Amino acid sequence: MATGKFSPMVSIRMGQDTIREADSIRDVDEIMLDWPQARRGDFYRRVRECVEAAKRGDASPAELREVFVAFAEHAQVLVAR
Repeated sequence: MATGKFSPMVSIRMGQDTIREADSIRDVDEIMLDWPQARRGDFYRRVRECVEAAKRGDASPAELREVFVAFAEHAQVLVAR
């Protein structure tokens, strides 16, 4: 999985006062595992699939970042690109 890092970092709001930042496959994986069950849907599943593909080397960290940003925009939690 090479370094598993991507750039630039993606920041999302995970609650009223909580910002989570991601710049790697591991970061996105952890955020998705913590994502509220009630808010999971098609965009969530797509990110999870891409995380697993990136872990196997079948998707690049840059591809994962793109999917994660789309998820964050859809969920209206994106803070910065």
